[in-house]
Amino acid sequence: MFYTLTEDQIRDLCKEKIESLEHWLRRLIDEKLSASYGDFFSHVDGAGNRLIKKGIVDALEERLRQDATRYSRKIDAVLLSDAIDIICNPQLYSIFAPGLRFAFPEGRDEARTFMYRLLDHETDCIIQIRSASTRQSK
Repeated sequence: MFYTLTEDQIRDLCKEKIESLEHWLRRLIDEKLSASYGDFFSHVDGAGNRLIKKGIVDALEERLRQDATRYSRKIDAVLLSDAIDIICNPQLYSIFAPGLRFAFPEGRDEARTFMYRLLDHETDCIIQIRSASTRQSK
C-alpha cells in the first residue's frame, strides 16, 4: 500500500498519526488525573512530592506565558515527550494502564520504549525531509 504513496504523502500520514497520539495522550492524562487529583499540575502529596515533574510544569507555564491565546487548557501546552513521561511515570502508570493495556500488554517499559521510538522517528523524518529539501533547492 505505501509503495504507491509519495514521500510527502507518507510524511503527512505519519505526522497525522503522531499528532493523533499526542492529542489522545493529552486527553487521557487530563481525564484521568483531573478525576483523581483536580489541578494535577500543582498537586503535591503529603510528603511534598509533586505529581507532575517541576520541569514539565515550568516549561508548559512558560509556553502559556509566551502565547496565552494558543492554548485553551494547560494540558494543551504539554509536549509529546512530556506526555509520554507523564503517562509512563511509575507512580502514575497504573491510572493509565487500562487504556494502554491492549497496545502495550507488557506494561510501562514497553509503552515508553515504543512511544519514544515514534517520537525519535518523527524527529528523524523531519531532519531527513529538511536536508532533502535543502539539497533540492541547490
